[in-house]
Amino acid sequence: MKKIIKHGRKKDIEAKDYKIECDNCGCVFTCSCGDFEWQEKSIYGEAGVRCPDCNKEIRFIPSRHFADKEE
Repeated sequence: MKKIIKHGRKKDIEAKDYKIECDNCGCVFTCSCGDFEWQEKSIYGEAGVRCPDCNKEIRFIPSRHFADKEE
């Protein structure tokens, strides 16, 4: 049986923000992993999120859309 002696720090995976631009209506927004409708289980896998303005599903690769990255 597992018994925790000292808790470690958990990586907050959902804390990363992603900057997305909708190609349908032009809305620019940020989202986190918790907002994804679905996500492929691979390093460069796609994810899907809905635009908050027009509700269109946007497919993108999370590793290429960090919000704090200069473009």
